[in-house]
Amino acid sequence: MAARLSRAASSAATGGDADAFRRFGHEVATIDPLREWSVRGDSGSGLPAAGSDAARGAYTGNVGFEFEHCESAAERAWWAAQAESRLESGPVMTTAQKRNAHLLMTQAEVWEHFLGKKFVTLKRYSGEGAEAMLPLLDEIIGAASKGGVGEVVIGMPHRGRLATLVSLLGYPARQLFRKLRGGADIAAGIPGMDDVSSHVAASCVRTYGSTTARVSMLHNPSHLEAVNPVAMGKTRAKRDGAGSASKWATPAAATAQSGPGAGSADAMCLLVHGDGAFSGQGVVWESLAMATLPGFNVGGTVHVVVNNQVAFTATRREGRSSSYCTDVAKGIGAPVLHVNGEDLDAVVWAGRTAVAYRKKFNRDVLIDLVTYRRHGHNEVDQPRFTQPHMYSGITEKQGFPSTYAAALRTEGVLSDSRDATLRGQLDKFLQAELDASADLTDESGSWGVGPAPFGGDSTPDDIPASGLVTKDGSAFGGKWAGIRLPNALEIPGSRSGVATGMSFDDLVRVGKHTVTVPEGVTVHDHLMRGHFIARTEALDQAASDPSEPVINWATAEGMAFASLLDQGFDVRMSGQDVERGTFSHRHGVVVCQESGRKVPILNECVPGAAGRGKLHSVSSHLSEFGVLGFEYGYSLESPGVLPVWEAQFGDFANCAQVIIDQFLSGSETKWMRQSGLVMLLPHGFDGAGPEHSSARIERFLQLVNSPAWATGGVDVDVSLEGMDDAVSAALRAAGVRTLPPSHAAAASRASPSAAVAGAEDKSWFEGINFSVCQPSTPANYFHLLRRQVLRPFRKPLVVVAPKTLLRLRGARSALAEMGPESEFRPLIGASPTGSAEEVKTVLFCSGRQYYELEAAINEAGASATTAIARVEEIAPFPTDDLEAELKRFPNAERVAWVQEEPANAGAWSFVRAHAAAVTKTAAPKSTGLELVSRPVCPTPAVGVGSMHKVQEALLKKDILATLPTE
Repeated sequence: MAARLSRAASSAATGGDADAFRRFGHEVATIDPLREWSVRGDSGSGLPAAGSDAARGAYTGNVGFEFEHCESAAERAWWAAQAESRLESGPVMTTAQKRNAHLLMTQAEVWEHFLGKKFVTLKRYSGEGAEAMLPLLDEIIGAASKGGVGEVVIGMPHRGRLATLVSLLGYPARQLFRKLRGGADIAAGIPGMDDVSSHVAASCVRTYGSTTARVSMLHNPSHLEAVNPVAMGKTRAKRDGAGSASKWATPAAATAQSGPGAGSADAMCLLVHGDGAFSGQGVVWESLAMATLPGFNVGGTVHVVVNNQVAFTATRREGRSSSYCTDVAKGIGAPVLHVNGEDLDAVVWAGRTAVAYRKKFNRDVLIDLVTYRRHGHNEVDQPRFTQPHMYSGITEKQGFPSTYAAALRTEGVLSDSRDATLRGQLDKFLQAELDASADLTDESGSWGVGPAPFGGDSTPDDIPASGLVTKDGSAFGGKWAGIRLPNALEIPGSRSGVATGMSFDDLVRVGKHTVTVPEGVTVHDHLMRGHFIARTEALDQAASDPSEPVINWATAEGMAFASLLDQGFDVRMSGQDVERGTFSHRHGVVVCQESGRKVPILNECVPGAAGRGKLHSVSSHLSEFGVLGFEYGYSLESPGVLPVWEAQFGDFANCAQVIIDQFLSGSETKWMRQSGLVMLLPHGFDGAGPEHSSARIERFLQLVNSPAWATGGVDVDVSLEGMDDAVSAALRAAGVRTLPPSHAAAASRASPSAAVAGAEDKSWFEGINFSVCQPSTPANYFHLLRRQVLRPFRKPLVVVAPKTLLRLRGARSALAEMGPESEFRPLIGASPTGSAEEVKTVLFCSGRQYYELEAAINEAGASATTAIARVEEIAPFPTDDLEAELKRFPNAERVAWVQEEPANAGAWSFVRAHAAAVTKTAAPKSTGLELVSRPVCPTPAVGVGSMHKVQEALLKKDILATLPTE
């Protein structure tokens, strides 16, 4: 405190009274509506006792300013001008705006009280005590709309969320009531687990005079702040016009457009935080750190911290080491406005001014809305156990909507009876909506019947008008209109259902796009010889002989990307060092050796081509959680984008575990939101130790909702036709694949057993939540990437990517493998040198393990009696393909799964669940499915080079132990 006082006194002496108040006035500002706390903590502020009344009034009232840490003098001068003119600028709100603010807060309060009476035990996470948040959000959206913003993306936690949905975003009250009574958000006939009410999303169009703003509040998990990068990513995708020839925006926004991520004004990110989470969660900093990065900049995010001065039971002193919960944002030079939540003029002014700052400087800005929490963390919690003094004061306080109504009556803005009449009307309306909710059923289709009490035309671009997925299976409207849920698809004629192969001429053409150096760009000599010239020669060789295996991994990837760009898709790839590639193999972006300019080759190889997509190749900051969340959000905007995130090594994906667990693995079943995000996770046991060897395949496979986990390897589909509704619901909830009648009939025709889905097509209409693949050839990787956006639905894809295969000559593909009629192969069959009848051992593996096995088998002279098959797509598991492969070898006595991972890791558990039963029937002479692997290990891999070599030798010995030689 003494240091703070001396700084204030020094500032006054050297810079004048105004400078002292600009720097330290916030420390004595009256920002706490409970009047219990200020930063200074005692009566001595160190500010000039006889300082300027204007400066004192500007900086020590109900708004506390922190802007002296801003990076530019222009920003600091702008803020000083705003602060020092605030009290002399006339009324903040018109009479109509005051009435609207009163309406919003009263609606929220009546809503909370109604829920408290009708749903007594509901944990609704009330926003009571912070009702000013609603007019603040409304002002931010309105000011942004008037300033040219056409779309606002909101990320928000649970506190006050329900009131915001119905009051501000027009979510039908009856639909929310139905959910609170135990109803589902997902229509009958569509399998899904749904989610709790505090995670519900909404979208609407808000009108402000002559302007409108499309507002989308995203789904969120209870993992606080995890939605932040997701909202930012979706906002960036809108600003990029991702996957679409044209963006939806107001004319003003279109005029203001100045390029992706460079201050274009068409979309804005609005994030709502809690005080404890904002100062405590690491993803907050990971997201803030993106603010001005070229590949992640969203033109400035407006942050609202709803500061109720307690985090569950933790006090300020227990919850943070800094003076303010917002102090972390000073690291990026973001200005902060601390506002008393019971001075509505100050609150609205702060929102309006924050938007003006963002528009002018394209930077993040924070509003610390200081409020209180009327109840405990939830409404059945007793806060007096831990905060007796605070809650003695809160209990005695009248609700702010009521005190504001009294102030408006004094001003003559409201009549004496208006507040009571409004409350009665709203209460009556909510009762009618509650009664009507009993008539809504899973069969209702759209439930948005009748007006929501609080306005907002629900006409979103990416969320159904009712917030409900309609019964016919359409997942989305707008940009997603052509995308459907897998169980709504007709059974396709081929496994992938799409044509991913291309003509040889087109393959060579797009391949050469990846190495076409623009005029005036000087490439490093070594890179020119080893990459550009070498790839060009390989493509020329492939053109002359399409059967020659000359296409390496990076070339196949580049060809996939280039081909999709030619078809109008955008490709966004991000992660640490992705432009060059961690292993210096990609070089999708090169640096001119003369000018230093970064050149995205695929964007400049065909300049000005109409209808062509764009490559967004972005080397990210050193973050996994934040960046993967951003890319997931980006993927939600349009199915016309191939979004790819590459970990530097697969081991580091667990730094983003929250995004994987809460968003990627369950967004479709919880929220009916599909994502085509690809995760490239370099993996391989090559002696690099426990931190650079494993993408932990087992963890991803554990998340896959395959029915085989529960059925012991008997993979069945069940028709719901004729079943009791309760039984059908129980089957769906248990994760058993259920077929609509038309699909059950098709399966019946295709297979002797009506219980088992139709032959080779089974994988593509089961409800697997995401794909896990470990391709072993560049060609299969090429097809996998193309399939990801060409098929008519989206699933997250985990690619267990290679390291050593990137340059292994034996792991190259021929152009013919990518040519016409070719497609992704979930299982690549064996090619033993002997006849099928000679084969005694069948080995299954995935990824690079194939090449190790092939070398060992050849060395042992057992290639005629040993078959090695590759499982390229582990989830959904190609059970039928594996069964067919085993039946090729009627005399097989040994069947084994071979993996380089330890026995308690890798794909073994998943493979055993799917393949153990079928092995017994398809290979009756065998003893069943065996495992060959490293021994169990508490870490992914050993850390001593000599131990690694011993394990390699033992693994090889186990493989060869029982092989018959030629």
